[in-house]
Amino acid sequence: MSTVTNLDQRHAQTLGAATGSSPQRAPERKRAPGWWYPWIFVAFFLVTVGVNGTMAYFAMSTWTGLETQHYWQRGTAYNVAIEGARHQRERGWKVGIDFQATTLADAGVTVELRDREGTALTGAHVTAELVRPTSEGHDFTVDLTHLGQGRYTASFALPLPGQWDLRITADHPKGDYQEVRRVVVKG
Repeated sequence: MSTVTNLDQRHAQTLGAATGSSPQRAPERKRAPGWWYPWIFVAFFLVTVGVNGTMAYFAMSTWTGLETQHYWQRGTAYNVAIEGARHQRERGWKVGIDFQATTLADAGVTVELRDREGTALTGAHVTAELVRPTSEGHDFTVDLTHLGQGRYTASFALPLPGQWDLRITADHPKGDYQEVRRVVVKG
C-alpha cells in the first residue's frame, strides 16, 4: 500500500509542477472573452462628461458679459427702427465722418452734416458713442462741439487699442441721423 500511495503522491507532484500549481489549490478560472466590453462604455461616458465639464467651465469663466440690453423692447420696436432708417434715407443728408487716432491719448472725430441740397445743418446735438465689441466696461459717449458750417468735433482718449464701434447720433429739428462704423485703433 505504501507503493501505491507513493506513486499517487509523485503523480500529484508531477501534475502540480506541470500546471504551475500545487495540488491543494483549485485551478484558476479564465475570464470570459469580452469581459472588458462594459469598460468601453464606462470610459466613453467618463471622457464625455470630462469634455463637457471642461467646455462648461471655459464657457462660464471666459464670458465677456456682452448681451443686448433691453432685448425684448428692441425686438418689438424693430419695425420702428426700420421705419426710421427709411426716413433717414429719404431725407438724403450728406454726412461726412472723419475719425482720427494717432495715439490712444490723442483721438478725435469730426462730423459734417449737410442736407440734400448741400446746406450746412446747424443746431444739431451730435454725440459719438464708442463701444468695444469684444469686451464690456470700456464704452463711453462724447458730445461733439459745433464749429460752424455744419461741422461738429470732439477729442478724447481711448482706453485700449483694437476694434471699436463708432456710433454717431445727430438730433436735429429737421430729423435724426445715426450711423455706426467699425474703426481699428493701433496701440
